[in-house]
Amino acid sequence: MPRPLFGRGPHRAAAERWLAQVEGGAGSVLSVEGGMGTGRSALLGAVVASACRRGFRVAEAAGSRHETGARLQVACRLLEITSAERDLGAGPQASVPQPSRGPDGTRRGPDATRQTIDEACRRLDDQLSARSAASPMLVVVDDAQWSDADSLRCLAFVARRLTGRRLGVLIGRLSGRLRPEPMLLDELFHEMRGGRRLVLDTLDERAADDFVGWALPGASRDFRARLRWWTGDNPFLLDQVMSALGWKNGEPEPEPHIVPSGVLPWLSGRLGDAMPIARALAVLAGPVPGGADLPDVVPSGGERPAVASLASLARVSVLDAERAVGTLARLGLCPPALAWSSGPSGPLGIPAFRHPVIQAAVLEAVPVAERVRLVLGGARLLGAGGAADGALVSYLLGSRVSDHPAVGALLSAPLGRALRAVPPGERPVILRLVLAHPLPDECRAEALCLLGAVELDQDPELALTRFEDAARLTQDPRRRRAIGFEQARALDALGRAQAAGKVLRDGSPAGLRDPLARRADVLQATLAAQDPTAVGPGPSLRSRLATGQDQSSGQSSDRDLDDEAEEIVAALRGGASGRRMSLERAWRFLRPDDPTGLAVTWAMFLRGRLAADPAVALSPFAVSPPPEGAGPVRAVLTLALSAEVLLAAARVDEAAVAAGEALSRLAALEHPQRLTGVIAALGPLVETCVERGELGPALRLLAEVDLDGDTSMGWHHVVLLCSRGRLRHEAADAEGAVADLLRCGQLLESWGEAVPYRLPWRSRVVPALLDVGDRSAALELARIDLATARGRENRRELGCALGALGQATGGVAGARILAEAVSVLRDPPSLDLIVALGEHGRVLGRTGRVQAGRANLRAACAQAEKAGARRLRERYGNELRDLGGRVRGRTYGPEALTASERRIARLAAAGRTNREIAAQLFVTRRAVEMHLTQVYRKLGITGRGDLGAISLGLP
Repeated sequence: MPRPLFGRGPHRAAAERWLAQVEGGAGSVLSVEGGMGTGRSALLGAVVASACRRGFRVAEAAGSRHETGARLQVACRLLEITSAERDLGAGPQASVPQPSRGPDGTRRGPDATRQTIDEACRRLDDQLSARSAASPMLVVVDDAQWSDADSLRCLAFVARRLTGRRLGVLIGRLSGRLRPEPMLLDELFHEMRGGRRLVLDTLDERAADDFVGWALPGASRDFRARLRWWTGDNPFLLDQVMSALGWKNGEPEPEPHIVPSGVLPWLSGRLGDAMPIARALAVLAGPVPGGADLPDVVPSGGERPAVASLASLARVSVLDAERAVGTLARLGLCPPALAWSSGPSGPLGIPAFRHPVIQAAVLEAVPVAERVRLVLGGARLLGAGGAADGALVSYLLGSRVSDHPAVGALLSAPLGRALRAVPPGERPVILRLVLAHPLPDECRAEALCLLGAVELDQDPELALTRFEDAARLTQDPRRRRAIGFEQARALDALGRAQAAGKVLRDGSPAGLRDPLARRADVLQATLAAQDPTAVGPGPSLRSRLATGQDQSSGQSSDRDLDDEAEEIVAALRGGASGRRMSLERAWRFLRPDDPTGLAVTWAMFLRGRLAADPAVALSPFAVSPPPEGAGPVRAVLTLALSAEVLLAAARVDEAAVAAGEALSRLAALEHPQRLTGVIAALGPLVETCVERGELGPALRLLAEVDLDGDTSMGWHHVVLLCSRGRLRHEAADAEGAVADLLRCGQLLESWGEAVPYRLPWRSRVVPALLDVGDRSAALELARIDLATARGRENRRELGCALGALGQATGGVAGARILAEAVSVLRDPPSLDLIVALGEHGRVLGRTGRVQAGRANLRAACAQAEKAGARRLRERYGNELRDLGGRVRGRTYGPEALTASERRIARLAAAGRTNREIAAQLFVTRRAVEMHLTQVYRKLGITGRGDLGAISLGLP
């Protein structure tokens, strides 16, 4: 069954009316024009069939791109057809004129050629006139744009003489000027007497859908929509693609985005000299529509290149480029150049083909070398125009030569800059899109390493597989070192310190001194500090410098990095030099706020500084919220560190807020006990729960952590063991506390002095030993602890050691030791000072100095109340009651306000004056002033200007 002409009903009706006029003696010309593949020839065939049914005689000819230089080819063909017909009364068959050469084969001169053309024009007109006198005649010339100029002149000669004849001339032509003589076709049209022009475009949505439904009755609506989009509703392309579709179980294959083999020859035969520009457009317009594309991570910028830039890249003249762009536009293949700046386009501002299948077909014809050259040239245009890095990355990835080494080398730098310009949480999505494209091995290895580095914060196991894949792909020694460093970070995050240390040692050649080597030294020291029995520390930076192994340039920045790395390494090994390093310098070197930073190293360094000098809690680098987009492990560790710093500053309520947020994030993790960052965070969370008197949550936190097995214990497990000992003591399990704390001490003594910081295991085990009745052991350990503390010049350690010895000694001598502990810990306020005050008061009361004991216990309760330390307030409040004292209510904060003070504070916060408040409450203005003075004192503010925010929280 012949294929219906979908969407051409109005055109066929117009052609039928024209045939009727010709049949009635009103001869004229009908021009059928359209872009490539719009069904022009099919419409001509339908008109010819209708004419035959009406009794027309038909003479058909067609132009050919390969014969445009030969003269009178179309005219001679028409003469042959009309001469071959034997009409009634016709004489013998006339010979066909030979236009180009004489009898001897030599080329004729201009005058002879002109005579030949004139003869052909007269003979063609005579024969057509004679034939049309007997019956209606239709002359059909398809692909008139490829007709030779002389034949077009003959047709124009005939067109001027159509009046009164039953002769119609049907012309089919492509839109656009494909040859240097385009005016002849326009001249032919202007010679028409009552001529008409039918212009064909692509099918409308309904006609295209009907066409697909007729050819593929079982195709789904979605399939038909995708097929129509792929072909741009072009009838020829629709037919080609549908004919090339594969079938399975009576259904077309699910993906219609195929390139039929006939598209490129069909295209090449019609574009001619415009093909170089078409190839450049196909490459420079960006990714083939329908393929995976990376959206710009940053809006693109810069000027769009003119046609001159396109001509330069395609290596043609500007005039040829302008002519070719115009031809492509008139053929309906792309927008005209004037519309490029307003319509949709690729990163270079060059629009894609209107038919994605054509762009794909042209791309297949572009050799790889030419495609790479065009893509690199386009990238240079983007860079020169100031385009954003995201636009350049998107353009290179969509070029279909992204796997070429030259393109991959150009891709690395803008990709890195584009990633740094977006929040960390968006980087994995971008990198996964990048890796979905073909890439050279080295570029893929780099992208895998970057993706693993950002995924390490979310899923260390997955990140480790990324690094392993990257290591198998790269041959670059420097990249291998970088990947090895990231592998070591992933292994450390998974609690595999020994394997991490081996990877670092194997990937660190001797003598290299660069930022990566310095960070590797710090990571190696971190691994050694976490597990001294499994990971041996590498040589120090100082020893490398002393032995001449340093190959750095000697610049001050290099030396500064060496000093920073050396000081951090010294701090992790318990050295005094590391305790002098500022938190700001350590923060900038370790970058704990970045997914690629050393967050666990920062945690160990900060705790060491905090243990040596509690005043660092005032530093802005000590307490910080989780960075935006931080993974759950890094967020938990950051919050836990904030809680620990706040505890050291006796701000338990604030520490509880940070710990509560950390616990909520911790609940979302699966198997957190195997992650190093989580194990490092549990200690401060347990300590915060203990200070708040919330023993149940603290016990649940430690329930799944193996602290009793035979496996070797790392540093973070020992810290947890110390915290669990304290927790057990508070939970009335003195024997369990003694066991945990003594085991903690044994492990620490076996490691020697090279530990990140001192744990207060002796000062904690002393009260537990007293509770189990072993005073002699408590005294012995307390004396050792004090002797060690006096030699370390650490006031906090000294105060705690004095407090433990005072408790173990008891009596008057113990009271004197505890008084010294209070004196040592007096400044700054801390939870250790509260303990020293409370224990001093307890011992004083038991030695008969009840008044002094009550005073110390009241001071301890007041400071515990202010700090939010519920456990200590309850403990020493009970001791105060035992001595006959009265525990006062809260003396500060909104809850400490009386009802009258609360009413006056609310009115003052609302902007009322003292006079207005006194009038409203029927009190004197002096009473209002006295109440406000008490409000300021209890709230810790200086005036009513601070009441606006605080009073909102008043009950």
